Amino acid sequence: MTAGPDAELLKRWGIEPGYEDFQGEWRDSPVETLAKILDVMGADGDPPPSSVRVIKVGDRAPVAGATELRTEDGASLRIDDVVPPDLGCGYHELVDLTDGAATRLIVTPGACYLPEDLLTWGWATQLYAVRSEGSWGQGDLSDLRQLARFSRYVGAGVTMINPLHAVNPGLPQQASPYYPSSRWLRNPLYLKVEEVPGARELLEIEELALRGTALNDARRVDRAAIYSLKMQALDLLWTHFAGDERFESYLAEQGPDHEGLSVFMALAEANEGPWQEWPEGLRHPHSADVEHFKRDNYGRIRFHRWVQWLLEEQLTEASTEVSVIHDLAIGVNPTGADAWWWQDVFATGTSIGAPADDYAREGQGWGIL
Repeated sequence: MTAGPDAELLKRWGIEPGYEDFQGEWRDSPVETLAKILDVMGADGDPPPSSVRVIKVGDRAPVAGATELRTEDGASLRIDDVVPPDLGCGYHELVDLTDGAATRLIVTPGACYLPEDLLTWGWATQLYAVRSEGSWGQGDLSDLRQLARFSRYVGAGVTMINPLHAVNPGLPQQASPYYPSSRWLRNPLYLKVEEVPGARELLEIEELALRGTALNDARRVDRAAIYSLKMQALDLLWTHFAGDERFESYLAEQGPDHEGLSVFMALAEANEGPWQEWPEGLRHPHSADVEHFKRDNYGRIRFHRWVQWLLEEQLTEASTEVSVIHDLAIGVNPTGADAWWWQDVFATGTSIGAPADDYAREGQGWGIL
């Protein structure tokens, strides 16, 4: 019998040695699984490079001697006994001034805010299935706006929709909203093309719209056909885009991570297969080859950021009628944008799943990070 990893080592790295199953019985995780998790996390017997401490607002949490408190807004304060009880909610850092060890300090409100009008009702919908006569084969953000308006008319307070996360560009298009390339970016299939500025002045868009609405005759959502038509339309509209101050403000607000994820989208269009099989120089976002690609493909990267801005604009308008609750995918596609851009913080080589239950007696492996 193979001995499992040391219990103290697992504790230091935040790994549970087992779980309670759906029948209330304790199950030890397989030794091989625990060893694999430790391996991908870089555990070699030493303590983790940093630890996490969680307190509530107002707690007089003690510290072990001379400590520097670095708040998330950039302020710095030396403390010697307790965390200041007036420290606000957020993600801060405690640095031991004797050995330099850093601890992430998370200050929480202690309880969720509950508004007085919390109790309400609404629809739970799969937006791609909420299509109208004007849809291009699937529901879009214009359809969401109409649904939200109807919801408010009949007294609903919310509308819940499936994740709108972006999937990898190109064909075939991933059908599941729970297997996203990025949980930050959104899927351009949900754009209402005719409402993009300048669309109604172009005859070519009208012709594409006729082909798009014809897709409503099919019972199934043909994502490949929708993607091809909408990307043709967006490529055309981009060539006529003369700029907008709101777009530039949006780019400034979103910052470098948004740009990095858009770089991936442009790279994925130019390279086949998962990013792990791209040319070596393109596999890491901060390589010299990626910097060269960014300079050579500046316009295409801005195109993808422009598409995200359009989605933000249309979603904001659709959300003015009632509150829109977005479902969130539990993880991401290992070959997608988030996994490429943030690869240094993902535990690559692992995947998320679920233990056995009444619905899946063998357990489930979801193949996502």
